[in-house]
Amino acid sequence: EVLNRQGVSVGQEQGTVTAAEARAKAEAEKAAQEAQKQKLRDRVLLQTYQSVEEIEVLRDRRLELVDAQLKIQEQSLATLRAKRAQFLKQAARFQPRNTDPKAQPLPEGLALDLERSASDIGTQEQNLEKKRQERETIRSNFEADIKRFKELKAVVPR
Repeated sequence: EVLNRQGVSVGQEQGTVTAAEARAKAEAEKAAQEAQKQKLRDRVLLQTYQSVEEIEVLRDRRLELVDAQLKIQEQSLATLRAKRAQFLKQAARFQPRNTDPKAQPLPEGLALDLERSASDIGTQEQNLEKKRQERETIRSNFEADIKRFKELKAVVPR
């Protein structure tokens, strides 16, 4: 507050905010936002499910779907590896894999097949790892939802 010579208030001026005050304000705002998000998640959780069993059924369905996708990707990877093994077996007859001086040089098509198969296997392995991570994320998210649902409903653990 700004005072005149007689001590009467004649206005206000904004003071400077210290770094600590700014951090405290930012942390308080972040905490308030997180609390609001949690409140919304809690409301959605309570409106969506009637029981822990409903959450578990949905979790199991989603995990079954991901497991089926994982199985398909694993089969695809096995097929790619078998194909690559065939290419390597063929390549063994040619230079540089075959050290016989009479061996023919590796045909360009076979070299491309070897390169492509290695790349495809790498890509499929990455996709498989992403799918495994997705499965773990689904599982952990549902476990957190079940725990929070029990807290909100004050359900006794089985």
